[in-house]
Amino acid sequence: MSTKRRRTILRWMWAGVFVLLMVIGGIGYVAYERIYQPNVEVADHNRNFLLIPTGADFDDVINLLHEKKALKDEASFRWTAGRMKYGSDVKPGRYKLRSGMSNRELVQLLRSGRQTPVKLVFNNI
Repeated sequence: MSTKRRRTILRWMWAGVFVLLMVIGGIGYVAYERIYQPNVEVADHNRNFLLIPTGADFDDVINLLHEKKALKDEASFRWTAGRMKYGSDVKPGRYKLRSGMSNRELVQLLRSGRQTPVKLVFNNI
């Protein structure tokens, strides 16, 4: 094989490796954006608590978040929740949502069961 032909083959190989690395990098960037990009937006102080009833499933949680208009991108939340295996064990409770939470933070909060305590006051003592 001549050196000219060998150089051409090497150039094409390096170009292929470069394109492959760019594609892998692009896929990684999209996955990173879906997981770590802020996706929770709660403007009203009254809407920043998510109350999940006993017996709720993943679709109920999605509906509750949709009713509160807390998610900017529902599809990315569903994707992240699926990758983090959230959905089979939904824990009921009262969860405090913060604006700017990422999908990962929200799924970790819901999976852990870290709830916000309810303040209860008795007035007729």
